[in-house]
Amino acid sequence: MIIMTKWDKLLIIFIIAASIIGIKVTANMATNEESMYLVIQLDGKEYKKLIIDSNTKYTTIPIKSDHGYNEVKIEGKKVWMENSDCRDKICEKLGIIEKPNETLVCIPHRLSVKLKTNNSDVDIVSY
Repeated sequence: MIIMTKWDKLLIIFIIAASIIGIKVTANMATNEESMYLVIQLDGKEYKKLIIDSNTKYTTIPIKSDHGYNEVKIEGKKVWMENSDCRDKICEKLGIIEKPNETLVCIPHRLSVKLKTNNSDVDIVSY
C-alpha cells in the first residue's frame, strides 16, 4: 500500500488546478475575437455576409430559396436557426453558435451559417 504524504497531495491539487486554469485561459483566448463576421451560404454560394460584435442588436434574417425557408436569428455574438420548414428541423436543434469557425447547417435546404474572424482559419483551439 502506498502512503501519500502531505506534499504528494499538494502536488496533485496543484497539477489539477493548473490544468483547469490552462483550459479556461485557452477557451477565453479563442472567444475573445473582436471582429467576427457571419457568412451565410446557400447552394455553396455566398448569400449574405454580416459583421457582428457584442453590440449587435436582435436581428432576424429570412432566407427563402427554391429548397425552403429558414430564419437565422442574431443577438450580440450569438447566432441560431429559429425557424425552418425542413422535415426533421435538425438545424433548429443545433443550438447557438458564438465562437469562430462554428457552423449551423440545414442540409435539405443547402444552407450553411458560419462564424468567421479576420484572422486565419487556424485558431488556438484547432491548432
